[in-house]
Amino acid sequence: MQLQKAIVTGATGFIGSNLVRYLKSVSFAESIYGLSRSETGDRKLLDLGVTPIRYDLETGHGDEIPQDVDVVFHLAGKLSGSLKSMLKVNEGGTGLLLNSLKKSNKRTTIIILSSIAAAGPGKREGNRKESDPPSPISDYGRSKLAGERQALAFSDQFAVSIIRPGIVFGPGDKEFLRLLQTMKLLHLNPMIGKGDSPLSFIEVGDLVQLMVLVANKGERAGSLTHQGNAQPGLGVYNAATEDFLTLKDLGRLFSHTSKRAVISVPFPKSIGYCLGYAGELFSSLFKQPITLTRDKIREASAESWRVDSGKAVEQLGWQRSPTRESLGRWIEEAQQSGLL
Repeated sequence: MQLQKAIVTGATGFIGSNLVRYLKSVSFAESIYGLSRSETGDRKLLDLGVTPIRYDLETGHGDEIPQDVDVVFHLAGKLSGSLKSMLKVNEGGTGLLLNSLKKSNKRTTIIILSSIAAAGPGKREGNRKESDPPSPISDYGRSKLAGERQALAFSDQFAVSIIRPGIVFGPGDKEFLRLLQTMKLLHLNPMIGKGDSPLSFIEVGDLVQLMVLVANKGERAGSLTHQGNAQPGLGVYNAATEDFLTLKDLGRLFSHTSKRAVISVPFPKSIGYCLGYAGELFSSLFKQPITLTRDKIREASAESWRVDSGKAVEQLGWQRSPTRESLGRWIEEAQQSGLL
């Protein structure tokens, strides 16, 4: 049965726009709304076939959020900046959004798109599971974990589930694409340390399908407010392919797929932090968002980002594409479209 109303925050972004297209392709809901802060955002949402709602997650100011919503996919978030600025959006914005839905007569399903950074890295010899205690090492990871806990505080009223994806790639991506563009331009694959730390990846098409599966029949979280001893990992799903790549593997794959020679160049962690500081200074001076920060260097130098996504496979029948196959196909498509 088709649902009545769904809201997607971050609908104009890379993952959000892919999610909206998928929701419309499967006739998920009669009405899909998206949050916007400007006329430009309104136009982008309208182009996607989404009804705009003017609402600022940093302040809670804007139009009234529609009530009696069936599902909210909360994707909007801040990727970089100071811990304070990321907490304001990733934690505070989540609270403002869910507070705005408290008048609803429905037990709305809330799908929180978090990150494996919220759980933190693991050991090289094993895969982190949803039930493992979170121990984020970056400010971004801490802010995403705070956002998860903010959502869990509402789980006595809403049906809350959390998805933690690995590195997301696919059509519309800009962040990960920059790394590949650097490889193409310089014929270099810059790595922190040996570049042999396992990384988790997920293709955006597989991720959005998982989000809908979780919305339709996923496990829901326990309440932190009334059940402080709620089962660890309840209502949480890791999202990653079964196989893993290292940065060194990524360089080889790009070289093989693009037919370009790429040399892997290891950098000491100290050099990485200097580059990260320079990136932050550039961002501060020119008011431009940048991916290369000390926070990202902390993540890049972790021992392992391997996660176990078997829970989603076993419970929901989720199917994933192999990393090398799907990533190689995306690189080829990016080349054909002139992005690489």
